[in-house]
Amino acid sequence: MLTGLSHIFLEVSSRCDKSTLCAVCGHQSPKFNPTLELGDMRFSLLENIRQQIEPGVDVSFHHDGDPLVYPALSETLDLFKGFLTSIVTHGQSLGRRAKEIIGKATTVTVSVVTPDPDWQLQIDSVKEFLVAKGDGPPMVNLKFVGDISPERVKAYEHLGLPIIKRLLH
Repeated sequence: MLTGLSHIFLEVSSRCDKSTLCAVCGHQSPKFNPTLELGDMRFSLLENIRQQIEPGVDVSFHHDGDPLVYPALSETLDLFKGFLTSIVTHGQSLGRRAKEIIGKATTVTVSVVTPDPDWQLQIDSVKEFLVAKGDGPPMVNLKFVGDISPERVKAYEHLGLPIIKRLLH
């Protein structure tokens, strides 16, 4: 049993599908992370972990990859029903994966980084997700990493979401 935990981070995938990899992240770069092996966690391992923790533990899905690339994301969120679950994502595929997340995750945090040539794709995907979820869960917030240009700040502020500001990812 995994006892005494208040929070667990589960990296369901070390892969990332962002069009242009984030310059500030470095997780996918062999220069900064030379031992990274790309792949997905076996669902049976998630089932094993789930059997060892009790509801009340916060479960976060993110580390070196983007959890939205994980093929069994919907089933994973179902598996951890009753837990506080958070997803941290680049957000580019959020709209496409909306039906698998809405009503299942507690929180979705979208990392906004600079430079990012694909930032408009990110905003469009977040908008699509927000329309699909309406007033229901999950809560969505934005995490600004580094100095975001005033133009981009205004574009994101129009989404009406809470903004978390950080200097480092």
